[in-house]
Amino acid sequence: MVWLDNHVRILMAALNTSLTTNIKFGLVGTVGGGFAGYGIYVLGYPGDYLDITNHRVVSAKTFHKSYQILEND
Repeated sequence: MVWLDNHVRILMAALNTSLTTNIKFGLVGTVGGGFAGYGIYVLGYPGDYLDITNHRVVSAKTFHKSYQILEND
């Protein structure tokens, strides 16, 4: 992750070092003739949430609408 002005640039492939997972999300560069760099970096802004399971950055509005927080009791 790198802080740039008012946002964070996130290297998604580094969040999960599993080659299988990274191939699933298309984060491996030129494997299979893909375009190196496409989808590898995602920008996050203050208030955004990082969904590591689905390799996404979601806005606060989307997070509160589509996600459910599970609490350990």
